[in-house]
Amino acid sequence: MTPTYQGKNGKPASTYFISFKGVEKPNIRQNQNIMAVLAIKFETPDGFAVASTINDVKLRELLVQEYQLKLKNVIVTFRQLV
Repeated sequence: MTPTYQGKNGKPASTYFISFKGVEKPNIRQNQNIMAVLAIKFETPDGFAVASTINDVKLRELLVQEYQLKLKNVIVTFRQLV
């Protein structure tokens, strides 16, 4: 089970790592649709660590749709930060 905590608008949020493979890393900070469902914790060389109010599958689908990517270009994984 993914540990959750209070995210944006009081909704439960979980920590995910987003990695972009074979494409340039987009600046998700400038995308209102994406920023509406997550907060960036920190940036990594190939992506971001985020707190998201949607699950990993929906988050990946949103990124693919917003940036016209293929599923192989976006990896979303859960990692617990302690």
